[in-house]
Amino acid sequence: MRVMVVMGLVVAAGATAGVTINVPMSPAEKYALESPADGWELLQKHALKTYPDIKAVRVPKMPGLAPGDPETVRLNRQDLQIGLFFAKQIKLADGQTLFNFMTRCSGGMDAANGASIGFDKQKPYIHLQFFPKLRRAYSGEATDINLIFRRDGATIRPESEFFSTNILTDQNYLQRHGVRCR
Repeated sequence: MRVMVVMGLVVAAGATAGVTINVPMSPAEKYALESPADGWELLQKHALKTYPDIKAVRVPKMPGLAPGDPETVRLNRQDLQIGLFFAKQIKLADGQTLFNFMTRCSGGMDAANGASIGFDKQKPYIHLQFFPKLRRAYSGEATDINLIFRRDGATIRPESEFFSTNILTDQNYLQRHGVRCR
């Protein structure tokens, strides 16, 4: 297989042009995958210690959440903060991090933003999803686009050939998709 390096990313030549980002796994991440029940909480603590500014990001209220359900609120905060930990490590084609894009360009956080543990053939991985709130460039109308990534070991890769890939490979990703910051 032929590969090339684009903006520091390894891009495989071919129909799918697989883009990957290599970020070493911390011991907290490894533990989270080995023991999700205890490890996820440890990973949240690691995320907040590594990047204290994550704690300042407002956690959006989940639609349909019953009042008086603090455990669900805590788990949603945990998933968002862990997701933002990974967003700090994902460098976009224009040089900023996904965290900066989500906190400066997007019109706020979505309640579904965050991280979760998935399983593929009994092998755990970390699923990341973000829904930036953007505007259509031509009309100014609000629009949402999804960013979905998968972390397998030290590799983070987009799970979509659309915006998730272009945000990593094309410096003009907003123009390419006809959107702008809110």
